[in-house]
Amino acid sequence: WSELSARTSASKAHSVGAPNSGRLERGVPLPEGGDGYRRRDRDTHFGTAETVALLEYAGAQLAAAYPGTAPFFVGDISAEDGGRLRPHKSHQSGRDVDIGFLELGNHARHRFNKGADASRLDYTKSWFVIESLLMTGRVQYVFVNQSRLPRLMRAAASAGWSDEDVDALFLERDETPRTGVIRHTPGHTAHFHVRFKCPAGDEDCESY
Repeated sequence: WSELSARTSASKAHSVGAPNSGRLERGVPLPEGGDGYRRRDRDTHFGTAETVALLEYAGAQLAAAYPGTAPFFVGDISAEDGGRLRPHKSHQSGRDVDIGFLELGNHARHRFNKGADASRLDYTKSWFVIESLLMTGRVQYVFVNQSRLPRLMRAAASAGWSDEDVDALFLERDETPRTGVIRHTPGHTAHFHVRFKCPAGDEDCESY
């Protein structure tokens, strides 16, 4: 990731303002497909250079770890110039990304499978994607429905995360807010929502 990070520093793309009330300057398009990922075919695939590089990185990591895997599916990021992107409240400044859960049976998706039962999701691969992004140090939050959190926590434990790390990383619905990066948000059953930190040098970017 460090090599890709150096490349993004020269970009003229800028995240301005907050995720819920911001805009995107000179948005960078995520290519329609690459190693380990595919994206939605609509004009909502623009982000900061760092956001795009992080998605490409996670896709490459997934493809390398699981040869022949179905790619993860990327939904909305932001419009080219950011701003309100209905029906979302966020996704305004190029730092929010919706990523579909991978499914058992290695099924490739071209849209979110909103009817997928929790038992049909591949939490091992989905956790691998989240973990790949977390390990870059660039993730601010991951939003997931409570119904998916226990299985994700077990996948993290199976991947070698200690009980203490899992407890610190996840914030479940009924817990008092603390430092949990991965937290319950209603509606996120077919996908998880990743919010990246403000890119270095974006002085007008706001974290919240």
